[in-house]
Amino acid sequence: MFFEGETAKVAATPATATGTVAETPTPAPESGTTPQTARRGGGTATPTAPVATATPTATPKPDPAHSIRVRFSRVEEASDEPKATLVEKLDVLPDGENPVIVFQGLENKGKVAVFELTGTVTVEGDGECDPTPEACQFVRLRAGETVFVTVADTGETTDAQYQLDLVKINR
Repeated sequence: MFFEGETAKVAATPATATGTVAETPTPAPESGTTPQTARRGGGTATPTAPVATATPTATPKPDPAHSIRVRFSRVEEASDEPKATLVEKLDVLPDGENPVIVFQGLENKGKVAVFELTGTVTVEGDGECDPTPEACQFVRLRAGETVFVTVADTGETTDAQYQLDLVKINR
């Protein structure tokens, strides 16, 4: 038995052998009301919008002081512009097994990056070579400068040519 404005509560019965649950049907609300207003005894139902929760975004860590960002690639493989890589003092490019360039650190109040060259190499492009351009052992670059380093296997045959772009200096 129900009083005016009330609705029947759903009564669940235990699960049957097939795994379904039988429910007692709820009577239809009065004409012109929604199930929510029928239970409250009148009025208008106000729909609520879902609340969006803010997802915290990870703030990128700043690059370590005295590090640099470079784009370093083999010229033959440079079809796409390589991604800038973080390089810290004494890091070897391209890797420890094939050393071509070693980042030695910063000079001139952090405005110039110094790279040591390994093996028999020739250098073309921006920057300054020490001791001389013909016998370059160290190259100094500022942000935005580029050098091409050609590594010779025996002095006669070219092993590889690399491009080094100094993108950013982190003082």
